[in-house]
Amino acid sequence: MQTAYKPLLNRQGKHTQRRPTRLPSPVAYLLLSLGIPPSVLQLIVDAAKHHYGDDYTSKTTTQVCDDVLKPLLAETPTLSLVGVLNHVATGAPDTQPPAFKLQPANRFVSHAWRYTFAQVVESLLRYAEEQEEEMYYWFDLCCNNQHSAASLPYEWWTSVFATSVGNIGHTLLLYGPWDDPVPLKRSWCLFELHTSVEQGCQATVLLMDGHGLKEVLERDVAEITMALSKIDARSADAWSSDDKAKINQAVEASIGFVELDIQVQAYLRDSFAKQAKELLAVDTNNLRLVSGVAILYM
Repeated sequence: MQTAYKPLLNRQGKHTQRRPTRLPSPVAYLLLSLGIPPSVLQLIVDAAKHHYGDDYTSKTTTQVCDDVLKPLLAETPTLSLVGVLNHVATGAPDTQPPAFKLQPANRFVSHAWRYTFAQVVESLLRYAEEQEEEMYYWFDLCCNNQHSAASLPYEWWTSVFATSVGNIGHTLLLYGPWDDPVPLKRSWCLFELHTSVEQGCQATVLLMDGHGLKEVLERDVAEITMALSKIDARSADAWSSDDKAKINQAVEASIGFVELDIQVQAYLRDSFAKQAKELLAVDTNNLRLVSGVAILYM
């Protein structure tokens, strides 16, 4: 379900919607606008399985990045995987398999790096199969240069990165488990959702734990509302203290923590409600579903 949502408040408490800022360079725009097809994800999966063997399914995205992707790109430390693929495509297009060709991204993927990589890829592949259009994911593991991403200043995230998210226009949040969703406790994920709101992006929440939204709405919609009520950007975790400091600086310089919490809660609640309404449209006689949808719209 695609949902458009406008920012709630600026620092002065007024309703506002920011215009996306301009990217500082054509090169940055090019690389940060390109997305990967699902086949590139499968390429990394194959490399990870070769590296880990039977332990592959237990490895997080962070581990796959450090143990598999960075060594694969060791000879091109100034490029992301997308940069390498783009370099091949422009320099020797006949050598690049068609399945790995890049296109402008149509989904920005927001996810927690502590999820297992197998979970993440399985969810993204399933989602791609369900869509009528071809999917090209802006997936940070592949689209950011993992050798240098940690050293980028917060101004980069609030300008270049933010504009790239806005140009994509549709954020796909990997979400789970229902009773304690990991992204809502991670600083980067909350910052990405805040950026999505500020840039006027549509949102889709993609479940990670095998449950469907319809199942949760029928059983106990309070699981959704309770999880959203616990959002606390100030106390959210980050991979490093430097990351946390960058995010805090960006938040404090813009909307503030309390207003960010309210903003993200409303953004996700709105997305859940509209996805639920779509489910209801094909199951109008389901009273439990009707009740769950009504609660989300309160």
